[in-house]
Amino acid sequence: MKKIRIATKAIIRRDGQILLIKFKNSERGIHYGFPGGGQEHGETLEASIIRECLEEIGQDVQPLALVHVREFIGRNQAPATMYHEFHQVECYFECKLLSDRPYDTATVPDENQIGVEWIDIEKLPSLNLVPQTVGQVIASGQMTPVYLGDVH
Repeated sequence: MKKIRIATKAIIRRDGQILLIKFKNSERGIHYGFPGGGQEHGETLEASIIRECLEEIGQDVQPLALVHVREFIGRNQAPATMYHEFHQVECYFECKLLSDRPYDTATVPDENQIGVEWIDIEKLPSLNLVPQTVGQVIASGQMTPVYLGDVH
């Protein structure tokens, strides 16, 4: 039986900008994503996002609130890719930075991670962002349901 992976993602804002991970690979080229990753067995969601941010952006964070839950069901969104059998539930937390270390201190960067950047929130809808829907929801500034469903 295939397992469902649980992941935590950080939404970190400052002065009209959001902190994102910059990636480069052959399938998507240059693209962006939210800091975060897979929850480990026995780890709380909050502990997961704290660990993941330290690993990927080299920063201590405080999770403030769970604001979005997004599913990725590969057979629905990426049927012709290696992600066809992949199913992940992503928990997006609004987070506050607690440290001011340089962003190049990531201890365990994601595969294909090439940087960390502050991006203007108003640019999110036109950015090559994964997932695009979460960026659109953030840029809209509107209240939305926490559960976004199986969206791109």
